[in-house]
Amino acid sequence: AIRERPGARTRVRKVVSGGAFVAFAGAMVGLAGCGSLVQATGWLVLAKIASSAHVCGFKSTYLDLTAAHTGAFSGVSNTLATVSSFVSPLLGGRLLDGSRTGWANMFFCIACLNLASAGFWVWYASGDSLDDALLAADRPGSPDRNSPRTVADDVLLEDVSPKPGARAKRVVV
Repeated sequence: AIRERPGARTRVRKVVSGGAFVAFAGAMVGLAGCGSLVQATGWLVLAKIASSAHVCGFKSTYLDLTAAHTGAFSGVSNTLATVSSFVSPLLGGRLLDGSRTGWANMFFCIACLNLASAGFWVWYASGDSLDDALLAADRPGSPDRNSPRTVADDVLLEDVSPKPGARAKRVVV
């Protein structure tokens, strides 16, 4: 059903990943206010389930958005995402003061970041292939073409079929 309706892939990703961000935020708020180990365990289990649901939206997006450049796309996005591994300990060190209030502040901060992420994801996420857009933009005369022309842009395929009906091509620069 998703393959037959182009917008369905985007909607599924937005709902599942956006919902996962919101559920994770809810789990963090729950952790901030829980009063027992059993409650904390329940909130942590919910947080893990929510973080596992994210994969449905953004890991498949790497593969579907660009088959030709999946490695570069995931490499750049993971490099940008690594900034959080630098910022998180700094932020945590400022918020955690050894008291219960410090931990509550940390969980609220994580919840706010997840809610902001949910908003960003739902607003900007797409299931459309970048490869199709790049191919369209690379056609000479395309209105999406913003880059300067290169020698590769002037490569044409000239028909050099040895006999009628054959489809041999020769590259001409």
